Amino acid sequence: MSSWAGSSLAPIYAGLSGITEPSEPKIGIAFSNSTCLVDYLEYRFCNKDLPSEFCDLLIMEMNLYSRTYAEKIVALALPTNIDVRFPEFCPRLWLEIDCIPIVLDHKQISRKRLFGAGNILHSVPGPGNAIQIDQAFHTHFVRRTDFENTVTPHTWSLAHRYAADLRARGVKLAVFSSAIENKEVERGRIALLRLAHCLEIDTRWYTMHPSPRVLRSVEKLHSLLQRPQIREEPLTTDEELQLLNWVERNAERDFLGPNSPLCPPQEGGVDVVVISDPVLSALARISKQQCPTRPVIFSGRIDIHDSQSESTGNKQHDAFRFVWSTLNYADVFACQAPTQLDSRYVPKSKVGYVMASVDRFDEVAKDMAYRDLAFYGRQFNKSCRDSGTAILNYPNEQYIFAQLSPMPSFQQAVSVLQAYQEFLNLLQKFCPAKHPPKLLFAQRRTNSNRNKTFFELLDSYIRHNMAELGDLVCLKQIGPPDQLWNTLLSNTKAVILLSDQEDYEERFLQALQKGKSIIRTKALGPYAFLQSEGDISVVGENDWGAMAQSLLQLETRSNEYRQKVLPQRSEKWDKVTTVGTAVSWLFLASALSNGKQVEPNEKYIDFLAQHG
Repeated sequence: MSSWAGSSLAPIYAGLSGITEPSEPKIGIAFSNSTCLVDYLEYRFCNKDLPSEFCDLLIMEMNLYSRTYAEKIVALALPTNIDVRFPEFCPRLWLEIDCIPIVLDHKQISRKRLFGAGNILHSVPGPGNAIQIDQAFHTHFVRRTDFENTVTPHTWSLAHRYAADLRARGVKLAVFSSAIENKEVERGRIALLRLAHCLEIDTRWYTMHPSPRVLRSVEKLHSLLQRPQIREEPLTTDEELQLLNWVERNAERDFLGPNSPLCPPQEGGVDVVVISDPVLSALARISKQQCPTRPVIFSGRIDIHDSQSESTGNKQHDAFRFVWSTLNYADVFACQAPTQLDSRYVPKSKVGYVMASVDRFDEVAKDMAYRDLAFYGRQFNKSCRDSGTAILNYPNEQYIFAQLSPMPSFQQAVSVLQAYQEFLNLLQKFCPAKHPPKLLFAQRRTNSNRNKTFFELLDSYIRHNMAELGDLVCLKQIGPPDQLWNTLLSNTKAVILLSDQEDYEERFLQALQKGKSIIRTKALGPYAFLQSEGDISVVGENDWGAMAQSLLQLETRSNEYRQKVLPQRSEKWDKVTTVGTAVSWLFLASALSNGKQVEPNEKYIDFLAQHG
């Protein structure tokens, strides 16, 4: 059942409990919808102990139940003793049948309400506005051995070595961001925090209390520093003061009290501070005021180079000057390369590079069964019908996936439409019997009114200038769950990545890992070592003619060729895995917390870690 046509499965939830006494071992599973209990199954075992095939049996029975009653089991709650007894059960639930495993004690299991609208797990900040990753790690998606199996023994031994040092000294780390956002970089952070939890390293993620008054100022500063191609008004003095006051109020309320992250380490504070957002640059100064010797790492994205800051009055320069007034307290700038930083402000000795990464176990990148892909595909088509855009009748209809950034370029989107139109003409000329794939323009859903306007403009452009494409082009903002994006990526014929794409390299790696043909409008740069790992075409930013030719080549290639270019996992991939990226961060935390001076001098942190 792989078709996206028809109605979607009904979502249900399950709870498992068992008696593991040798006298009468048995397991029970209760199924409920959002309001009431709908079914109950019980399994008794004749032997004196639960069989080693326990995991196989339960997963098989849940799969059978789902198929028999046309229902999707979203999550399974189970008691701690079952998880301890069968540690491989939870990760298998997640990876094999896309079921969220939630481990609770007996008192919690009957009184927890964890899911909200759309079957999405609630994400509620805990004390001190600390983010409760995976429901305070009650959802067990991945084990330590799972991470270990994603890399070579050499990379794992490096990660283990630095983790052992941090663990032995009881080093505590804190990561600060302005908000919980649906970005690839946030997913990468969650993966790193899951790994840190598996390695027993005390790492926590803190965020700010949202304030409607500063929301527009935050968005404006991000645009000025991270998206220079977007037209944006300059940051005013009042807005600068608002941002500073907002950060300082949050720090006083949540981060500076006894046993809070930014108080001195001897009073319960953390040993290493990581700031992931230029909006929070003032935290670098606050941290140094509390403990001058505590290392501060900045890992956010800033694209400001010398030519943009030649004179005062340039709006990008003024925004960078505002941020740098407090960010200069940071000890190391760990950025994704290539990063453009004004060398007259940021000493090159402080700048190091880290690779983007893709996590094999998260909602976007993991492999899913055809049945689960069909479940999300039908959900997607339902939302397309509701919004009045073209549906994707997969697998009878194929499609090309053009991924849009949070702040997309209208001109680049039009170039893709022109390329697609030319591709259809070429396909009709050379392969008239071939049914053309549709074009999907998709973007992560955001709260920005600017994006709603963008989709309205793009839809209007198609209706007035390319009316013949109306039934072939699907325009969609993708909301949660992340498995929707995974489904669209898993089944597409090809992925088009535009150079204005935020989280560009993360999305490139996701597509490459899925074995997809990729057309990108940006040179591979530091990821050139992956050129041989897949089917990658690089075209000019607005060269729609070259893009059309690339699409034609992809459409006419044989299946045998596609199989040849599927990525083969080798040691090359270590650098862009969660563990590979963690090596860089663990090295920085270990060295800096030991009082060592780290001067990357625009080298990769991974290179320093290999020789550290």
